[in-house]
Amino acid sequence: MKSGTPLALAVVLVAAAGCTSDNSHQQTLDSVFEGTSGEWVDLTHAYTEDTVYWPTDSLGFQFEELAYGETDAGFFYSAYRFASAEHGGTHLDAPIHFARGKMTADEVPLEKLIGPAVVVDVSEKVATDVDYRASVTDLEAHEAEYGRIPDGAIL
Repeated sequence: MKSGTPLALAVVLVAAAGCTSDNSHQQTLDSVFEGTSGEWVDLTHAYTEDTVYWPTDSLGFQFEELAYGETDAGFFYSAYRFASAEHGGTHLDAPIHFARGKMTADEVPLEKLIGPAVVVDVSEKVATDVDYRASVTDLEAHEAEYGRIPDGAIL
């Protein structure tokens, strides 16, 4: 891949703080889109030969330069072809991935992808067990220290 031409999948998440009322999630959504509160966090990552994929993918990220440079007509043109398995890098698993008849990625409403952000830190457990899965006990410990995780939170 040429330097300066990374292919990226742009994903954004709104990290909003201070949600306290029952209607706070909708109020937060409204205020973020209006630009009066919240913070947009860009979680874009470039797809490269180093992108991590689910073990069933044997090909990884494929990137081919089709054209790059001045054309015979005298103008610059850049074009690429790419292919990638759906389970690589940071991505959205649509509900249909594990449940027949549920929503596909294009059917998931945007408001379902936006919410208060909560980080439950299990990094010490992952350091000794790379296959560690966060548990209900981890969530309960987080809430004991930091307070209740808001409804609709993105963990």
